Order: sequence, then C-alpha cells, then structure tokens
Amino acid sequence: MSFHFFVHFEPKPGREQELADALEQVIIPSRKEPGNIALHVFESVREPRTFTIHSEWKDEAAFDLHASLPHTVHFLHQCKELLTHEFAGRRTREIF
Repeated sequence: MSFHFFVHFEPKPGREQELADALEQVIIPSRKEPGNIALHVFESVREPRTFTIHSEWKDEAAFDLHASLPHTVHFLHQCKELLTHEFAGRRTREIF
C-alpha cells in the first residue's frame, strides 16, 4: 500500500514568488526519485500564493529517503526564511 504526505506552506508577505520558485526547484528532482508515484503542488483558491503539496510514495521508507536527499534538505533550509511559521506535514495512508 502506498504512502501519502500532505504539507501546507504559508509564505511571508512579499516572499510568495520566492516560495513558488523554490517549490518548482524541489518538485522537478523529487518527481524523478525511484520511490515517487505522484507529486502535486496546489495553490489555494481563497488564499492565493498559499501552497499545499500532496505526494504519493511507494512506501514510507521511500519518503524518508526523499527527505534526506540534497534537493529536499536545501528546500527545507530555504523554507526557514520564506515561511510565516514552521510547517508540519501529515504522513497518511489511504483507507477507503
């Protein structure tokens, strides 16, 4: 059974485009990882420039590997400067 991860990003005022650019840069290599099944970035309809990522992985180990890779670590480091607060992702599995 695959593993799903959701995370929400709220950029600091004026930093929205920087965050969008950073998301694009991390998504491209992440989609190429062997354990990645799907990875989608969403922008809020009611709160423009607020983003959510939904990613699906072969298993939790594949996601853990993703979290340790240089492109992900670099993105997480960038987020410290771009976000209003630390984000907390949600590790999930589909039940229905």
